[in-house]
Amino acid sequence: MLTITLRDDGYGIPSSSPPRYIVGIRIKDQILLHPIEVAYLRLTNEAKVIKDEKELDFKGVLACILSSLERSCKEKGKGCKTLRTFWSLFTVYYDLRRKNRKVVPEARREGTLVEIRRNSWWSEYLILEEGLKIKVDDLLYWIDDVRANDMKSIVAVVDRNGGVTYYEVTPVEFRGPSKRMEEVPSSQVFS
Repeated sequence: MLTITLRDDGYGIPSSSPPRYIVGIRIKDQILLHPIEVAYLRLTNEAKVIKDEKELDFKGVLACILSSLERSCKEKGKGCKTLRTFWSLFTVYYDLRRKNRKVVPEARREGTLVEIRRNSWWSEYLILEEGLKIKVDDLLYWIDDVRANDMKSIVAVVDRNGGVTYYEVTPVEFRGPSKRMEEVPSSQVFS
């Protein structure tokens, strides 16, 4: 079983090299695990999580991670989006990992997950919650950026009951009205 030491910023340091399906962030000679990954490994009992020489249960891990994200958001302005969308990110991450997908939380930007296949980035998931409003321009910018990096763009919507629905975004071409439609008198157009 993997042992993870939880840092004050919510990231975890594994005691040994993590299994291949876990993707960490390498900083110099150290591997760090994202807080979402740490929470997932503790929930699934794949790892023991230690903080201040005490082993934490899942609730203890969540409390430490959420308080560290809150502190970071207030002090540095970092991790705010992760804090607001933590449960949705965790829900989608959990769902994808249950489907044996290799996923990296927030590899490219906050609020997204990146799926890795054949040792390259395969698709990016934008995590949204049911009822959350997003500007069309922001969505189109994200889609263009993801497609420019040769990845699939997938929107994952988490409903109020914790269910996840995935939408793959494909190119769309908007056209003006056809000649035939323009020629029809307005009194004959029905809706």
